[in-house]
Amino acid sequence: MSLKPCKYIYISCFILFSAFGANGQNYEGEDAYEPDSVFAVINAVKVDPVQIVFGDFRLFYERLITDQYSVELGVGITGRNYAADVFDYSLDDLGDNVDIKLGYNFSIALRHYFRESEEMIGPYLSLGFDTRKYQTNFSVIDTSGALTGDTFEDVRRFSTLYATFGFQAIPLSSNVFGDFYIGVGVRKVDFDIVRADDIRRPETYSISNTSEYRPAVLAGVKLGFGF
Repeated sequence: MSLKPCKYIYISCFILFSAFGANGQNYEGEDAYEPDSVFAVINAVKVDPVQIVFGDFRLFYERLITDQYSVELGVGITGRNYAADVFDYSLDDLGDNVDIKLGYNFSIALRHYFRESEEMIGPYLSLGFDTRKYQTNFSVIDTSGALTGDTFEDVRRFSTLYATFGFQAIPLSSNVFGDFYIGVGVRKVDFDIVRADDIRRPETYSISNTSEYRPAVLAGVKLGFGF
């Protein structure tokens, strides 16, 4: 499996971070935490392109509730996880017999910004919960490539409690911004993993069940629009 898409995404994130930093230098002498009367941001919608590598397509909404606290909700769908076989066994061979189903994801987090402001800006600490479900159906094929009628369901669920530290960089001249974060968590996994010694022999297929807690590391950048 190639991880080139992940490489290019992180390069893009670095370029975006540099761009926001350069923009901030144009406002030396101004307090970056003072809201602009036209562009004051108390609501925001965001996407996290880094998570596409993991088949996570989610839309986030953040709302400021006090001068230092906000709530962020995320909801979306899951698709093909390109990094699945990096961390766990994956039978996915990208053949016509593989049917990747749409799953779901949901997250909720409470944020504390370290400096009082009428906008959601600057460094913050976030505590949250995230859940995701992936499903892939494997139809068995024979030696000629024809479907045999046998199907096995591979289902994987993740539930994570996490803490992240981040920086939300909102420029004074635009409502488009970056939200950079890194963190750790505890993740519960519930897997029904389809395994096979030979994908053309139904008798070699099996489903193994895994339910355990794992440490989790989170990192990414969200691109947002504030209003």
